[in-house]
Amino acid sequence: MYSASSLIIVCTWLSRLAWCNLCWLALTILGGGLAGLFPATVVVCTVIRRYLNGANHVSIMGLLSEFRKEFVRTNIAGWAILLPILSVGWWIQTSVLHGSNLTATVTVAVGVPFVILGMLLLYSTLVQMSIYSTVSTNADIRNGLVLLTKDWQAPLLGIGVFVGTVLTTVLLPIVSLFYFVTPSFLTTIAFLWWRKEELNTSN
Repeated sequence: MYSASSLIIVCTWLSRLAWCNLCWLALTILGGGLAGLFPATVVVCTVIRRYLNGANHVSIMGLLSEFRKEFVRTNIAGWAILLPILSVGWWIQTSVLHGSNLTATVTVAVGVPFVILGMLLLYSTLVQMSIYSTVSTNADIRNGLVLLTKDWQAPLLGIGVFVGTVLTTVLLPIVSLFYFVTPSFLTTIAFLWWRKEELNTSN
């Protein structure tokens, strides 16, 4: 009986993750690519947390409503973090291609850690935005910094799972259609859900 129940739970979550991944892809495309990626990530993280809290069904209309509500807010915060990252990335590329060996080495040594930390902050901020509503972009980014410094295991675990998923998709490209980002989202949200009692009842 126990093994049968465990199998049902595993199958249920596999289907949920596949459904959420398809929704994430569709919402990202609907939002115009990168502009749709930010709200799509927040919406799917919210849905995963609701599943953890016992929800059995999430409607398409509900997803679209959440997506519209989060579109402007998430893009403001997302681009506020991403633009400096892109600028530093361009600086690194220019230095490597056109600078001296010393300039390229210094640029890579300084720029690459900045890019990595920036991407971690972006991910942490989007995760926090799926949990907490704030009154300003600064508050959203501060929440991301709090997650990255106080519960740093959550985003790092999520990124680690994402890297594993990407490596898997190299061998099995079809995996990306159903499980490209949602395993990493689940890992991060489930870790926070386990660590923070307040998330066990919030919607």
